Amino acid sequence: MAIIVNPTLRVQLSGDSVNTFTKSITWTAGEYLEKKINIVDTDSLVSMDYTLIDNVEAVIFQSDDTFIITMTAGGVTSTIEVTGLYLFTPSSTFWDTVTDISISTSSLIAISVDTRIYGSAS
Repeated sequence: MAIIVNPTLRVQLSGDSVNTFTKSITWTAGEYLEKKINIVDTDSLVSMDYTLIDNVEAVIFQSDDTFIITMTAGGVTSTIEVTGLYLFTPSSTFWDTVTDISISTSSLIAISVDTRIYGSAS
């Protein structure tokens, strides 16, 4: 008997003086990558090997420390500095243009970044 993994991604925003927002996405998981990566300023960019993951549904990076995500898509390279959680659910048309995702940090002390990339079985 096959084991089926059905992750649910739930985002909820609520609080005083904000409009409440809740969004849930559920899919049957295919291949996925869950890895904790330790990086330090002296490391070069650490590339994520997502090539074996088809039908990407969610990309999640999380750290208590500040880190930098560098992504190349459609020939354009963008960077974003993050402290905490970074999540995106790319459309397949956009994901098809991604050629590289890397993380780095300017911290002189090693930091840990939790990386997760989930693909669907369909």
